[in-house]
Amino acid sequence: MHLANEAKIGGPVQYRWMYPIERYLSRLKSYVRNRAYSEGSIAEGYISEECLTFCSRYLESVETVFNRPIRNNEEFTGAMLSITLDQKSMTQAHRYVLFNCDEIIPFRNVHKDRIKAQLHPRRVSDDQIHKIHMEKFCDWFREHGFSINTFDLKNEMYPIIYGRDAPNTAAGATASHASRCLTNSLDPNLVKGKIVLCDVANDGVGQFIAGAVGTVMQNQGPTTHTATQAYPLPASHLSLENGSDIYSYINSTRNPTATILKSIALKNTFAPYIAGFSSRGPNPAGHNILKPDLAAPGVEILAAWSPISPISGVEVDKRSFSYNIISGTSMACPHATGVAAYVKSLHPKWSPAAITSALMTTAVPMSAKKNPDAEFAYGAGNINPLKASNPGLIYDIDALDYIKFLCAQGYHTTLLRHITGDKSICPEGSAGTAFDLNYPSIALSTPLSKAISHVFNRTVTNVGSPTSTYKAIVTTPPGLSIKVNPSVLSFTSLGQKLSFTLTIEGTIDKQIVSASLIWDDGTYQVRSPIALYGDFEAL
Repeated sequence: MHLANEAKIGGPVQYRWMYPIERYLSRLKSYVRNRAYSEGSIAEGYISEECLTFCSRYLESVETVFNRPIRNNEEFTGAMLSITLDQKSMTQAHRYVLFNCDEIIPFRNVHKDRIKAQLHPRRVSDDQIHKIHMEKFCDWFREHGFSINTFDLKNEMYPIIYGRDAPNTAAGATASHASRCLTNSLDPNLVKGKIVLCDVANDGVGQFIAGAVGTVMQNQGPTTHTATQAYPLPASHLSLENGSDIYSYINSTRNPTATILKSIALKNTFAPYIAGFSSRGPNPAGHNILKPDLAAPGVEILAAWSPISPISGVEVDKRSFSYNIISGTSMACPHATGVAAYVKSLHPKWSPAAITSALMTTAVPMSAKKNPDAEFAYGAGNINPLKASNPGLIYDIDALDYIKFLCAQGYHTTLLRHITGDKSICPEGSAGTAFDLNYPSIALSTPLSKAISHVFNRTVTNVGSPTSTYKAIVTTPPGLSIKVNPSVLSFTSLGQKLSFTLTIEGTIDKQIVSASLIWDDGTYQVRSPIALYGDFEAL
């Protein structure tokens, strides 16, 4: 769920973005990926020389569009790029309009009869601001914002002022300070009893101590929003685009007024997806161990809260509540910890590795279309408490396995003993076994377009039905061959261990390629994500 509130303003709404093309491409990618577009949407932008230089495959894409070679970057610096979406393309556009420099070719070839994309060789000067004009985009967000607002202004209209127009010069504040509504930067004589428009999001303290009745903060796009926040006064957190509309309204109206409504709960139909503030892989400590392991709910969680602590986190806020809406690792970790504890209560003799395996192999797969970072964003998928307690098979790891792994990673005896706390030494023949840590996921770092031929060894333990037969189901992307040997595992008792090898051959031409292995006996589906990605050193 998202909590949204409304900032009522007057006057017509128009969208005009003034960003470099790279920032625009990222925004367009987010908008289309989240389906926040409508029929007749038009996007235009200018290609910068920086984009042509930075994106190694961009020239190839442009050459395909124009059907002729390009001799140098300068030839198309300033070319205008436009897109028009029609009704038929709505359900498919989000798959292909990932408008980074690598995606123009599939975008044009696959849907060129339904989505029109053109590059117009219109030159602009290098110092001209790259202009982007988008129409009919995301109507709802024109007048709505995000925050956790429990205050009720009862629909009363208040004067609204731009922070930059109210600097506290007596305290040495400049217009720039006031535009950001920094603490003590606003003149109380000009702000008291008014709603203040600020250029960045902050904790609201500056506006509160200046006597503002409310604040509107602009600094993010509506579809890139991932978490709401509470403030010590009525507040609405808007996109730069919508903030620009309010700014225009303030400057075009003799006595501009506004009000901020209490928050309402909205269902986020795009969920589940990984928040922008969540850490991403790959794993810097072990390139061929996939991280993160899995995802858990961590955005806008209804959580217990100390009544003596202000819900906005700032001392000037005197409200007292026993619950709050919180986002972050501090919310995701309790979910995962709770599920792990639940599994441990049912299987008290299971090792931490066995519990981790149960959580990962029963996780609900997530969509790479919603999360371009794929497994680097969500690992094995979204945690599933109901299935985690009965996974069917587990990938267990003991202390000696970890020691072998560390030795294969290059740990010498002294460093190894710092970790183990005992007199461990590297066993003979442990070199080269880093890939074979019995982890429930498989990851491989490899140079792009280089031939791959690698074998992974894994062992599973039967914790499901005493007598069961599992068949391997492999999802393989184009360009790769993934084979499992044996492809059938037959168990005759609980606790029985059986080993298999997984061989990957072929090449990858994208930074991350996803695959999966599922062991299925008709009752249990034990899924392991497989991620191959461009050589770590090249990232």
